[in-house]
Amino acid sequence: MVQGMTEAEAKRQQQRRAWDAEHLRSIGTKLTPVELARLDAYCFRIRTTRYSLLRTLVLEELAAYERENRVT
Repeated sequence: MVQGMTEAEAKRQQQRRAWDAEHLRSIGTKLTPVELARLDAYCFRIRTTRYSLLRTLVLEELAAYERENRVT
């Protein structure tokens, strides 16, 4: 158990991690330090995280592809 966390909170965190492990997968990319700095500055300006931005962009591209190609 993490210091400062109740037993119930620790159990909920463990359950969330188990659910994530079963239902979610990660993607990523590599950037140069300069590219990463640009991305971080952009995310700060639009008040999002790089992970949220990546997810949004990927899902938007998939939706556009599926609309154009009538993929379901």
